[in-house]
Amino acid sequence: MNYRKTLAVILILLMSLAGTLSAFSAAATLPADVAGGKYEQSVNALIEQGIVTGYPDGTYRPLTTVSRAEMCTLVVKSMKPSAEDLADAATLSKFPDLAGYEWAASYINLAAANGVVRGYPDGSFRPAGEVTYNEAATMVVSAAGFKAAELAGSWPGNVIKQAETLGMMDDFEWTGAGFALRGDIAMMLYPVLERIASANQPAPGDQPAPGEQPASGDPAGKLADYSGRAYGVITGLSQVSDKKGNAVLQLGFLLGKNNLYVNAKPGLAYTNAQVTAHYQKGDLFGLQMLNGTVQIIGSSDDKFLAIGLPAGFDDYGLTDWAKVTARTAETLTVKFGGNTYTKAIIDGASVYKAVVEGGVVTAYETANLSEATIDSQVRLYTVTGKVPGVVEVVLIK
Repeated sequence: MNYRKTLAVILILLMSLAGTLSAFSAAATLPADVAGGKYEQSVNALIEQGIVTGYPDGTYRPLTTVSRAEMCTLVVKSMKPSAEDLADAATLSKFPDLAGYEWAASYINLAAANGVVRGYPDGSFRPAGEVTYNEAATMVVSAAGFKAAELAGSWPGNVIKQAETLGMMDDFEWTGAGFALRGDIAMMLYPVLERIASANQPAPGDQPAPGEQPASGDPAGKLADYSGRAYGVITGLSQVSDKKGNAVLQLGFLLGKNNLYVNAKPGLAYTNAQVTAHYQKGDLFGLQMLNGTVQIIGSSDDKFLAIGLPAGFDDYGLTDWAKVTARTAETLTVKFGGNTYTKAIIDGASVYKAVVEGGVVTAYETANLSEATIDSQVRLYTVTGKVPGVVEVVLIK
């Protein structure tokens, strides 16, 4: 099995979905049941942009409903995220009920991180739930740059008014609380595809080099409004003032290729000595976030007990650094405690390399898997469990 290709599909790094996993997957041709009808132009436009295709039998089924997972996939694809953003979103383990929806997890997490969709009060997402016209319009309008909370009036009237202004609701009949049809969703998206893509692209020059703090914009990046868990490496601690003037802890945090800066809630304490101690054994850090603020800091040495054991967590029994004895483009073979293990590495894994001074790990920086050479030492982690036994995070020393 080619793990890299299989897992790239799961993380959407190739920007496609597996054939039978989604109602929006098959050959990219115009489905027969929309050809010549009112949905043809809209569906064809989405197909041409790689946002949607059809079912394996060559149909689109425009009169069937859309699940929350499918709607997130459509909207986020319209936002034109980078492969890196999708890969990072896979590590933002926000919702506990996405088993069976691995094909949509990155899209759901990215939609939530961008304020396009929310979960339920019990913390679940309910990916199979059908989307109403009010809900669909809210997601599309939000992706186009208009947040419901910032629009005059109350929901859903304020969102529907904006959707009508954008020409999203003109060419089909609908009832706000009714379940939205696939064909109507295509017609809803079609008039605003360019606006959505434009609203979600960074301005030229706004992207920092890997590991650098952004010169402008929110230095918290995709964690700015995030609620859920994020896994990476703390790169530094400092004291700053939050927006209310409270003295709070600010964390530098490596997430994928990005070095982000996030504030902790008032009163949360963590020390450089704690960070350094975890560095020495190659521990991974986990942040419990609420609306972009760190609530709790956990670590892999106790399986993230402080923030709750992630359902998909695995450190493969490697409680300290393990020596690399062999490698391929897709696997690492390591020796630890007298035993030898060969582990598949997910394509697009987050890789961090220790900076060692005088035999002491003093920092981490982003790296490439190729830097895990023979005789180097590594720690291997899985945090989402999308594919059990396949490594998602690699620390190198």
